[in-house]
Amino acid sequence: MVQFYGAVVIYIGVFISTSLIYLAVHKYGHAMVEDIVPEEKLKKVTDILESNSKKMEVILFVLFFLPVVPKDFLTYVGSLLPMSMRKFLFITIFARFPAIISSTIVGDRILDGDVRTIVLTYAITYTISLIIVYIYNKNFKKSIRDKKKMERKKN
Repeated sequence: MVQFYGAVVIYIGVFISTSLIYLAVHKYGHAMVEDIVPEEKLKKVTDILESNSKKMEVILFVLFFLPVVPKDFLTYVGSLLPMSMRKFLFITIFARFPAIISSTIVGDRILDGDVRTIVLTYAITYTISLIIVYIYNKNFKKSIRDKKKMERKKN
């Protein structure tokens, strides 16, 4: 039961902080994000997201889903995208589900010293993440190949 309450508290915090960041970025604009996020990282991520505008929401979801990607950074950069707050919150909240659940399980198990559950929880989380990255990369690379073929046909 501790895990459930822990997840609820985390989700409330994520909802509030993501909402505030989104609103602040929309009020103060690109300059605010440039003050927080290193310019080369900002450009790299925005180029990826904007060059794939049709898949922007999927890319954002995958990036938030992965446990190793810094979520604060993504929240600032993602808030710059042409997306409603409602849609942005839905994507960010839903995509964080595995990380939040695994964190609350691990946090609870650390107190009990249950190393087996901790390792199993992270193994499952990372395996699912790797599968999603593999599927995404396979589709992403295919779309890039298709785009290049179309450009060659035009020329």
